[in-house]
Amino acid sequence: MPENKWLEFENFNFNIPVPYTIYADFESLIVKINSCAPDPARSYTVPIADHISCGYAYTVIGPDGNFKKPPVVYRGENAVDHFLENLIKEEEEILNILKNVKPMLFSDENKLDFKNATICHICEKPLLGDRVRDHDHLTGAYRGAAHNICNINYTLAKHIPVIIHNLRGYDSHLIMQSVGKIKNKNITCIPSNSEKYISFSIGSLRFLDSLQFLNASLEKLVSNLEKTQLKLTSDFFKDKTDLMVHKGIYPYEYMDNFQKFSERHLPPKETFF
Repeated sequence: MPENKWLEFENFNFNIPVPYTIYADFESLIVKINSCAPDPARSYTVPIADHISCGYAYTVIGPDGNFKKPPVVYRGENAVDHFLENLIKEEEEILNILKNVKPMLFSDENKLDFKNATICHICEKPLLGDRVRDHDHLTGAYRGAAHNICNINYTLAKHIPVIIHNLRGYDSHLIMQSVGKIKNKNITCIPSNSEKYISFSIGSLRFLDSLQFLNASLEKLVSNLEKTQLKLTSDFFKDKTDLMVHKGIYPYEYMDNFQKFSERHLPPKETFF
């Protein structure tokens, strides 16, 4: 039997927002496959097309909720390899930032707050004689008085989320084709089955599927928001924001090779439907 009959939340470090998050998406060519005629006397599966990644985009959001840098957009061959190389560079930059602990900014007002505090600002229990000053390691801002053990455990997450909508159902299959080329990185996964993953990690990069938390298409999710809530979209696209609030029209079946990106005219209208 447990010693206490009550369970209570203790992992207070989970209350700290992850400082950096990467949002990404892939686009693919649907390349038709010419295969041999099957034997009608046997059961068979006929592959009709292969999905080849032709480009990606990602953006890094920092602790202030704004772009850390302009969104990265790439189109070309070996897009997944290029994507993973870029993300590993982003990982190194972010980890270097997180290692740089800023000294505490401790004003006279903060000193008075610390002196008069009776409750730990982390666990919200009485301080008694055990108190230390807790501060934000990224900004240096004083956060409040805390128990020593609470302060020690109140640390930033050691992973960088990479959020992709429908990662589990689509993009992960593209990424996994290139993961084996990565050297000197610990690769782990939480599988749902042999083909789908709840999550997987490459070093400190933790890939997550936003569809598992927001079970609707991106178009539907965006339609539930007011335009005033699309702050980052408006900041980047300016007067073109209205074009970003619904799914774009794209000739998926027509785009079956890289040469078509170089065409100087639009494809026939019927290829868009």
